[in-house]
Amino acid sequence: MTRNALFLLLIWLGQGTLVLLMAYFNPNHFTTIDSGYYLESAMHLLRGEGHTYLVNGRLVWNGIFPVGYPAAIALVSLLSGLSPLWASKVVNLLASTVFLYLLRHWFGERKALVTGILLLLGQFVKLWAHTWSEPLFLVLLFSWAYLFFNSPKSYILIFLVGTLLMLVRYAGIFIIPLAGILAVVDFWEMQRVQAQSRLLLALGWALVMGGYFYYNFSQSGDWYGGARFEENLPFLQSMVQFAQGTLNEFFLFRDTDFTHFDLLFAAGLVLQVALTLLFFAGYKAPVLTPFSSVRFAWLTAFAYLIFLFTIRLFSPFDAPGYRLLSPFSFLFFWGILYRVPDNTFSCKRAFIGGVAVIASWLHLLPQTNLESKLKPLWLWFGMT
Repeated sequence: MTRNALFLLLIWLGQGTLVLLMAYFNPNHFTTIDSGYYLESAMHLLRGEGHTYLVNGRLVWNGIFPVGYPAAIALVSLLSGLSPLWASKVVNLLASTVFLYLLRHWFGERKALVTGILLLLGQFVKLWAHTWSEPLFLVLLFSWAYLFFNSPKSYILIFLVGTLLMLVRYAGIFIIPLAGILAVVDFWEMQRVQAQSRLLLALGWALVMGGYFYYNFSQSGDWYGGARFEENLPFLQSMVQFAQGTLNEFFLFRDTDFTHFDLLFAAGLVLQVALTLLFFAGYKAPVLTPFSSVRFAWLTAFAYLIFLFTIRLFSPFDAPGYRLLSPFSFLFFWGILYRVPDNTFSCKRAFIGGVAVIASWLHLLPQTNLESKLKPLWLWFGMT
């Protein structure tokens, strides 16, 4: 095993250790209302009762969330004997395994090591600790984006990965208009073969998801799990929420709600600026990787962000936080790390990067009511 391969293994072990410890010691094991639907559907799948959940003593088809993530939990639970709860954590860690493998396979060990550190950033460790579909979705999205932009002739594989993406999260349907728009651009640029393939892929995905939504309707009376488009959100209000949420994604060490002064946020912001200045001190501005090398990640990231903003104008679900914006930030930060040239690394910069990663674990602290939530810890250490 090479040294870089060993470090990749340590990244996986480090993330896995943090995720499992957080899930174990958290009182509800990082589950939410949404987690309950995933876990209940997985349990019913294991019993042969389908993708369902219980309502007033009656099993109802789960159209709220697609079948992909509960099916993955059920499969891991069946093969491992773990409960659905802990099988969900294993699914997330398996997603990390696939991500690191693909990085090594597509970009080599050196780039895989530099960009794989993304998994250790606090906001993604916290995301992975939850029983949510996002970790699996992010890895599928990364895989789809790479294949779609870099292996345009792998039609069947691209179609399968795109279909899985949409079956893990409904938000994955943004690849349909994206593929359609790119097909039009290809036609304009006289790349007719690629345009036709992308248009056919978009139509194929539209048919698959149209069929899935119709099945939802036939089983539950709802196309996608109930009323989601019954009110509009004012454009300006949506812009403000998105601006705040996106800014928080760029603050690596701590979120803020922008309503009052947060000492930890201020400390994290100062630390982030200081580490950035130290990292780039004496920077020689070497020749960077061409933009085309990461455009698949950045173009997909911004396409998702535009789609999410547009859909929220008509369906004002949760405010854009780290969960909803994770597909954007995951791909965007991966592109940033990829563009850092290998020859800029030194022991000094590696140390600064390590400090930044550890400092990002401030995200693992409660983001609200911090003092009251940490009071039991202070009492245990005899500090109060």
